[in-house]
Amino acid sequence: MDEKKKMMGSRERKGVITVYLTITFAVLMSLFVSAYEAARISAYRVMLECAFQSAAFSAFGEYHKELNEQYDLFFIDLSYMTDSPSFENLSARVEDEMNANLGVPETRLLFARSFFGEGFANVRLTDARMASDLLGSVLEKQAVEYVKENSFAGVAEDLVSLVRITEQYELSEEAFEKKREEIKKLEEEPENRERKEKEDFKTKTLSEIGFEYNFVNALDVLILKMDTFEVSGRFLNPLDIPSLRSSVLECDAGNFEEISYDPLQDAYYTEYAVRKCGNYARPKENSFLTYEAEYVFAGLPNDSKNLSVTIRCLFYLRTAAGYASLKQDKDKRQAVENVAAGISALTEIPQKACEEIIYLLWAGGEATYDVRDLLNGEKVSLIKDADDFHLSLEGGLKNLLSVGTGQIENALEDKSRKTGPEETFLGSLTDKEGGIGPDIKLSYEDYLRLLILQTPRQLRNLRMLDVIETDIRQTEGNEYFRIDFCLDAAVFDIHATGGFGIAYEMKRQYFY
Repeated sequence: MDEKKKMMGSRERKGVITVYLTITFAVLMSLFVSAYEAARISAYRVMLECAFQSAAFSAFGEYHKELNEQYDLFFIDLSYMTDSPSFENLSARVEDEMNANLGVPETRLLFARSFFGEGFANVRLTDARMASDLLGSVLEKQAVEYVKENSFAGVAEDLVSLVRITEQYELSEEAFEKKREEIKKLEEEPENRERKEKEDFKTKTLSEIGFEYNFVNALDVLILKMDTFEVSGRFLNPLDIPSLRSSVLECDAGNFEEISYDPLQDAYYTEYAVRKCGNYARPKENSFLTYEAEYVFAGLPNDSKNLSVTIRCLFYLRTAAGYASLKQDKDKRQAVENVAAGISALTEIPQKACEEIIYLLWAGGEATYDVRDLLNGEKVSLIKDADDFHLSLEGGLKNLLSVGTGQIENALEDKSRKTGPEETFLGSLTDKEGGIGPDIKLSYEDYLRLLILQTPRQLRNLRMLDVIETDIRQTEGNEYFRIDFCLDAAVFDIHATGGFGIAYEMKRQYFY
């Protein structure tokens, strides 16, 4: 009996162990299968990430070659050198590349089925950042980075210092016009005669002795005569430039990342524009416009008009600089005071007004020489010393205009000016003590830097888009190129499926 009970107890224990082992095995198997499935999902996620990174890297490696060679910019041309630009062109490339990676079956592990099964991805581009977004600010960002990374940042900082100097000496067209208004008020101050009688007499006298403001006409004569020399007459088609397209002017779609602004960014971008664009002193080969930097400044569709506006501004700048130079020269101030005193005694015009008119006439005549030198590729001192002046009061103020105009008329015929694509740095910016000071000699390109720097940022960016697009269209196979369909960054939505029912969704961003 006892043995029978022992046998039954032993069988019960074996049954309990069997049940226990069965339950344990089931639990362990479920844990194993769960771990296996979790590992497969995790591994699939990693593989999907790798497949996307590889696909995006490949797609973004197809940046526009000509745009990079000419302007050192990295953008994807969404038309891919066709006349049909589309965002789907890029998403299709990324999708094809991903599916090429996901669709390769795994044949290892004793020729077992793939660990994931054959996968498939659907890629959709949901957001993009284009070169023309925010009125060209995206392109500006890349251009600024190029200047910073290529050791030109110091030049841009020097340019900012130069601007401070020009502001200190009031070297601008606005300052010139302000001075003319001050002189006009001085002339209108009542003296011993009735105002009308005095004005009639004053006008007649000033006209006779040559003290009216018609020295500006000398510049007009120069600009008119430029058309007879080797001045480009190329012009843009206003119906087909980025700066006037609605897609560029709306410019608020696709900017999924805020673009930071550096206080020196204007100077960096100015340096980029001068280096990459051709100008009168340094034409660029195979460009659409001959005077591209002048276009970035003036924004007129015609080459000759852009050059005319630029020269006019140079004349005003050099007149203001000449005025400042004369005012700081003691001997010249004394000469002007002596002449003005004699004229005032004859005409009863206030001596102060006579002095200011003489200063402006003298500075204007000197400016014609300066513009001539700048156009011929020479450098001119920002603030001149006594020995730097071409003109003096010794030959009479009457002849200032004819001498200056006669000399400058031949400027555009001078074949000694630079015509190569050589890059130039900002003119000699260091004074004798080694710091930034007024003892500076500037070239034509340096004055372009000053003018472009003072151009409103949005206008400057839009005009740079025009220059780039028209230049790229000059190259083979790029006749349909559009800068507003050049992509800098994109956001992709990916929906992927693998074998055994694995599905995964992710959102990724890729950019230059």
